[in-house]
Amino acid sequence: ERPLNEGNYRQVIDAFKDELGCNAIRIGIDSKTPAANVSRIAPTSTPESYTKIYRDVYAYARQKGLKIYSNLLPEEDIEEFGNTTKWIEGVSAYANYFCTDFVGPFNENGNFNSHSAAVSGVKSRLTSSCTDPFGNTRPKALLVAPDSGHVDTAISKLNADTNLLRSLDIVSAHNNNGGANFEGGGADAGDRSATTVGRASMEG
Repeated sequence: ERPLNEGNYRQVIDAFKDELGCNAIRIGIDSKTPAANVSRIAPTSTPESYTKIYRDVYAYARQKGLKIYSNLLPEEDIEEFGNTTKWIEGVSAYANYFCTDFVGPFNENGNFNSHSAAVSGVKSRLTSSCTDPFGNTRPKALLVAPDSGHVDTAISKLNADTNLLRSLDIVSAHNNNGGANFEGGGADAGDRSATTVGRASMEG
């Protein structure tokens, strides 16, 4: 792995779009950067503080016509935010500033049990449309969750919290037991597909 920088990000995004045929990229919402650590993507964790390379990547992805999915990175963000209200405010502020197409309030938050409250809170704060810092007007972001580490864990969360399913636009899960998706995915039952699974298949 090599980090993106001003010298390579266009080449990387061009490859995603033109060589791999991607129509979207995933970009992290940084919730864990301490104020003193200016080397990270958001030194103060406010939307306005994201670094130039982050903004350049975002703007070039838009220029290439890619959709953008943003979710919290890394895991266990509730421990960093300290409370659900701050969590909700951070995610919705990001979505309303950068105008991402898809927003995920979670990333494998296995010990967190208030998913529907967080999703509803973010959803209530999203503007109906917004103009991003690069002049692109976008509709309201679609809500993606629970982003569990395994498909069966996501199903369990949705079965336990029916309000969560009703609040979502897209149901998602990761596939963390190894194996490329075109080779059949992970070893767990249900871990046979990729990162995002549509609502209909989850409800079925």
